[in-house]
Amino acid sequence: MIDASPVQSLILDEAQHRTMAPDGGQRPGAATGEAPPLQCEWVPWGPETDDARPPLLLATLGSIELEYAALHRGVGRFDTPHRRVIRVTGDDRVDLLDRLCTQRLAEPSTPSVHESFLTARTGRVIADMVIVHTQDDTWIELDALQGDDVLSTVQGMVFAEDVNLHDMGDAITRIDLFGPAAFAVLAAMGFDLLEVDVAVQGQARAWRMPTGTLGGASLAVPPAAAAETWRAIDEAAQGGGHTCRTVGWYALNMARVEAHEPVANIDFGPGNLPAETGVLHRRVSFAKGCYPGQEVVARMHNLGHPKQVLRVLHMPGMELPVAGSQVFATDDVDLASPLGQITSSAPAPMASQRGTALAMLRWKIATVGDHVQVMCDGAPVKASVVEVSSDDA
Repeated sequence: MIDASPVQSLILDEAQHRTMAPDGGQRPGAATGEAPPLQCEWVPWGPETDDARPPLLLATLGSIELEYAALHRGVGRFDTPHRRVIRVTGDDRVDLLDRLCTQRLAEPSTPSVHESFLTARTGRVIADMVIVHTQDDTWIELDALQGDDVLSTVQGMVFAEDVNLHDMGDAITRIDLFGPAAFAVLAAMGFDLLEVDVAVQGQARAWRMPTGTLGGASLAVPPAAAAETWRAIDEAAQGGGHTCRTVGWYALNMARVEAHEPVANIDFGPGNLPAETGVLHRRVSFAKGCYPGQEVVARMHNLGHPKQVLRVLHMPGMELPVAGSQVFATDDVDLASPLGQITSSAPAPMASQRGTALAMLRWKIATVGDHVQVMCDGAPVKASVVEVSSDDA
């Protein structure tokens, strides 16, 4: 058995009342008749063990195409039970976190959002985090799979400092909003993120996603208010004339791969070096004080390069390699020595359904602008190597 999200019943109810037609089939000339309800699909986030059950993620509400369209034309509402929040309080919290994180953190007097890694003394990533600052506290938002590691690591560095850690666990429900109407919908709900990065309203909090590739924002509310908030998003969207759809992981994954956006625990994870992730300059400051593993990270940046690095691959057409497919150098005619592996892939609807993938490649074939061979349906296909982001070194 897998734990259910507080809004799962609302998602199931929505599937019963939605149809494949984006406007309920009321377009002039549309076919008549009663459309069947949509069929939800769910996927567990992470393995199930004797001690823990993974959160259940909505894969699709039944129409990936309409969900993808909402991400680009209106607002996509995504239930986020696979993310975890650790609340940090105390006068010394910013100083402590700044000494542990790879990113320079702002003073708490300025509400702000930062992307950062937590690294071990070996320089390898423990977790990929979003740091959300307010005057009253600091939130560490991250994949639930790394929550325990981060909690124990940070707690182990607290000695005489005025710092307290609180695992929010079941105390909040997380909802993400994506799309061009996301900020207008939140503003109508009282969370105006047009001028600030973080907005607090009672026990609820909203913040800008720091990457911004999909125009996203995150919302956290007490579980008792989750259903009311879920409905309020719909009402705010309708009041502003915006299309609102609940979106699943399939549509969101397609949009983020198309936008060249890596995800921790899929494209990179614990054990990788920051220089291997493709998002080094978005997570690491090279003009701040010490943190665990800084010497390793700085030495690699200034004097060398990693053995492997995450890159984007553009396929020549609609060919689509699956995750785990091997990547070879173009001069390896016998395909004898794999030098990389696909981590994610999806078609890119905004680029004529071109196959797009993220891949961890050995440095010798990771040169941007060069080509590699990728296995697709049992045959090698030539693909071009593209950097993950314009900020990538």
